[in-house]
Amino acid sequence: MPQGKRLLSPAQFKSVIQRARSARGGVIPAVMVGSAHCPWCELILKEQLGPRMISQQTPRLVVLDFDLADRKPVEGLSLSSSTATRPLSPADWAKAHRYALAPTVVLIDELGRPITEALIGYSSRDFYGAYLEDRILQAQAYWQKI
Repeated sequence: MPQGKRLLSPAQFKSVIQRARSARGGVIPAVMVGSAHCPWCELILKEQLGPRMISQQTPRLVVLDFDLADRKPVEGLSLSSSTATRPLSPADWAKAHRYALAPTVVLIDELGRPITEALIGYSSRDFYGAYLEDRILQAQAYWQKI
């Protein structure tokens, strides 16, 4: 999985969610599920996610880097709103949502639950950006309401 400066570590999950809450639709959190040495992950970051994350376009896209092999629990990341629920690791989270292929990009809610259909793989450079923008707008509507 790319560890570039623009992707954030899973440990930053809570701060990303706080930013998204305060921005009320101006910041959209996403997860990129990948794996070490994933050439498609690097390509999607370079061609799609990276340019979108550094652009001045609103809403701003913030992407967390979830490696399929990462077993370290992430504070605040769970499958339910119950405070008794143990935090999930990126690997557990991906498994729970049946994301087994890298790269998978999905926009998330305040608990890390998917709020859009996942973008799995990178088969079409021509259409990926449009699909991503469509999901960003869907997620923006969600974040504007909370």
